[in-house]
Amino acid sequence: MKKLIFIYFITVFSFGLYPNSEILKECKTEQKEFCSSVKGAKAKVVQCLLDNESELSGDCKISLKSSFKKLRSTKSSNCRNDIDQYCKWIVPGGGRILKCLFENEENLSSECKKTLNEL
Repeated sequence: MKKLIFIYFITVFSFGLYPNSEILKECKTEQKEFCSSVKGAKAKVVQCLLDNESELSGDCKISLKSSFKKLRSTKSSNCRNDIDQYCKWIVPGGGRILKCLFENEENLSSECKKTLNEL
């Protein structure tokens, strides 16, 4: 179960590599409303959307869920060791692992940083 939850949150990093991301299209209104002050990687925008999940439109929620299902990739391995080192005590869910990675961004491996910065 932990591996499935791990993959779920790490796919957040993967979808941003696709320039016409379905999530970013379907959640454009929510991005402007809730996340306009978010700067940096697209993964931070997704984190903001997850933080405001109860306020999202149905289309945006559906887009988030379907994209997470579609995008299971090897990119998840780029941050696996960092999660084990910095976030192993974090209970998965609610974007907590993603938040942990951003809180430890300065200490992350170059592979994980690259994945975050590509988003």
